[in-house]
Amino acid sequence: PKDFNKVSWYGRGPHESYWDRKTSAPVKVYSGTVWEQTYPYVRPQETGNKTDVRWMALDNGTIGLLAIGQKLFDGSVHQYPYRDLENIPGDKRHGKLDIKPKNQVDWLIDYRQTGVGGDNSWGARTHQKYTLDGKSTNYKYNFYLIPFTKGVDIMDLSKINMNYTDWRKHFEYNLNYIIYCRHNCSCNFYIYDRKEYEKE
Repeated sequence: PKDFNKVSWYGRGPHESYWDRKTSAPVKVYSGTVWEQTYPYVRPQETGNKTDVRWMALDNGTIGLLAIGQKLFDGSVHQYPYRDLENIPGDKRHGKLDIKPKNQVDWLIDYRQTGVGGDNSWGARTHQKYTLDGKSTNYKYNFYLIPFTKGVDIMDLSKINMNYTDWRKHFEYNLNYIIYCRHNCSCNFYIYDRKEYEKE
């Protein structure tokens, strides 16, 4: 729902950044509204990506969800269906006039996103080293999704050792569930009841 309109991340920012467009975006902790992450390009197109992300969180001021990458990842948030940015031949929509916030938030957590190219300011293809080979290479990555409540130090929470048998010794919090995602083309979420998890 759209009330999860606050985003924070530990990665490159504060503006959008991409694999081949990130030198001007230092790695720090940033925060803002979800809607602020969309740049109103004249033609609707990919926007708002953050690269080299360690963690990213969404919250509504009371509760939230934290994504922690098992390695660096790319992430973006959109207060509208991500498909609204698709380039449709003959489409006359205007990025500033026609892309409007809606009652949802699309959160993209990506292994990596191909660079944007455009070294000649317009039209140049992305350099090969900044592209992903989706035909002959399989990509796999893992990330954790951890719920949190108001007042929790997200940086501390991001350091929790989820591989440790008794992870309570690293961080104590009163939530009932932890969520683990193993991503390999499709996404499977594993939701553990905290009480049952702690019995192991």
